[in-house]
Amino acid sequence: MPVPNVAQEIYLPPWRKIDLLEKLKSTWNAGFNSYSIISNGRSLRFRICDCRGFDDAHGVDMRDIEAMLDGSMMNKYKDNPLHRRDPTMHDRIHCVVFVVDANNDPDYIMSEHIQEQIKETQELMNEKDIPQLILMNKIDGLSESVKRDLSSIFHSKEVKDRVEKLSHSLRLPSYTVLPMKNIDTEQCMDINVNILALYNLRQMLRAANDYLLNYLDEFTVDKCEPTDEKSSDTM
Repeated sequence: MPVPNVAQEIYLPPWRKIDLLEKLKSTWNAGFNSYSIISNGRSLRFRICDCRGFDDAHGVDMRDIEAMLDGSMMNKYKDNPLHRRDPTMHDRIHCVVFVVDANNDPDYIMSEHIQEQIKETQELMNEKDIPQLILMNKIDGLSESVKRDLSSIFHSKEVKDRVEKLSHSLRLPSYTVLPMKNIDTEQCMDINVNILALYNLRQMLRAANDYLLNYLDEFTVDKCEPTDEKSSDTM
């Protein structure tokens, strides 16, 4: 996808909310959390959320998924069971990103139960016109050439094959798959990792912008301001 001109983006709605949905593993996070991104002491005009993903041991409650997408689910939902009574456009999820381990072949690790959970969730997102992307993490484990030189990812046959498999598995176009290297063990960030991370974030923001542009009639100045969570009630 072409990178947009910055001048074209300054007129877009200022708030974007992106949900990172762990596709398979969920043991480390069983709730819903929202994070502001701080730069120079100020919050940037988007937030990133994450929640428990899909597995065979824990089923997905579609009521919780819908509450999350509609913005009625509160931050730190596991410890705070309150819900917003009247969520605004600002509170909604504007883009959903499935986080996937590139080293796990989806043809072998996705049970029918997990496939059904994902299908139901995607059907709900499609009804709400919420864009979906796939963050394919740990791509450096797919081939030695990518591990040595991250800039070769877009020329790697192994990466291309895994993109096609994930695209087919999640029933999304191949251009929605965003390759990424895991950086939790990095002591000194590589410039190519930074470029790739920023490129992927930009694609997420563009998808969120597309959603907001489709709902400009609902998007007013007062709805851009964060909801006062103290006034929220249980659903």
